Amino acid sequence: MAAQHQDRRGERRPEPPVQPDQLEPASAAFRYRLGLGVLAVTVLAVVLAAGGAPVALRAPVLLLAGTLVPGYALVVRLPVDAPTLLALDVCASLAVETAGAFVLVQVRYWHPMGLGLGLAVLSGGFALVAVQHLRAEAARGPA
Repeated sequence: MAAQHQDRRGERRPEPPVQPDQLEPASAAFRYRLGLGVLAVTVLAVVLAAGGAPVALRAPVLLLAGTLVPGYALVVRLPVDAPTLLALDVCASLAVETAGAFVLVQVRYWHPMGLGLGLAVLSGGFALVAVQHLRAEAARGPA
């Protein structure tokens, strides 16, 4: 049951929801685990795409990789709570993919598999650097 409090007139009212400015920033452990997940999805997506796996298996993994991998390294250090971090990751990922697609269309070399694999390799490399930085930071302990 939701917590309740009394107002001036003595009536019981439900407690107001948590406001965005009351949320804690995502912990370093969450950011690290998210990074490990991003790296795992990146490797799996590259293996499935390059190996020619069946579409029913490949499509969900590539969709997940496309919405998480390219933006992870861009947003992982922002001091925001976990839901906001994931939302910003998705937005940044879609923006990076859109920019890459726009460039390929402008130079008249549309090749979605090349774009996807190129983004996976570059973004995976940047994500690996971010994860290593988070691990080193966690080993040093709080400042």
